[in-house]
Amino acid sequence: MNSKDEIISVLQRFQNGYAERDLSKLDEIMDLFASGDQPEMIGIGASERFQGVDQIREIIESDWKYWGDVIFGIPETCIQIHEDVAWLSMRGAVVQSDTHDAVIGPSADGGYYLIGFGKETFLPALFHGILWGTGTVFEKTMAVFQGRDSKVHVLPHWRDIDRVDDIREFFSRHRPAGRSGARTMAYLMQNRQRLKLE
Repeated sequence: MNSKDEIISVLQRFQNGYAERDLSKLDEIMDLFASGDQPEMIGIGASERFQGVDQIREIIESDWKYWGDVIFGIPETCIQIHEDVAWLSMRGAVVQSDTHDAVIGPSADGGYYLIGFGKETFLPALFHGILWGTGTVFEKTMAVFQGRDSKVHVLPHWRDIDRVDDIREFFSRHRPAGRSGARTMAYLMQNRQRLKLE
């Protein structure tokens, strides 16, 4: 088997993991990533970069729990190999259902970064009796949804910005990507001394 065939085989195993979504097999999927060095995975956009086994495991687990069906365009994958490094580019799709009452995006601190409702499905009860600023906001919110039999689409796990330290982390993560044209990054660049970002 040549190197491209081996890479296609690994991609197919990765696709199979996403299709099955069996959390008991997550370790098998993590074995697909290079051991020793800090692996890096780029997601659906330039700002979605995950470094290290822990971050990659966290996003894959979140995808399996909460995302729609992920389909990779493996047959059309472009693969370039140079010595022991391979670069690849592929298309993919996320198939979502529009039969949900609400959408929510869990954040790294146990809260959420986004919540949305249909015109007829807004639940004011979600904003009462929750201890805001704690690590259980998402969990408690989901419990309210489940108690009302709401159909909720859960977005991928992501970071939100609540505190100055979150802004600093955002700045350090996105600055190397050269996204200084984005309005948020332009503002942070202009105010980096005042915000103590460096």
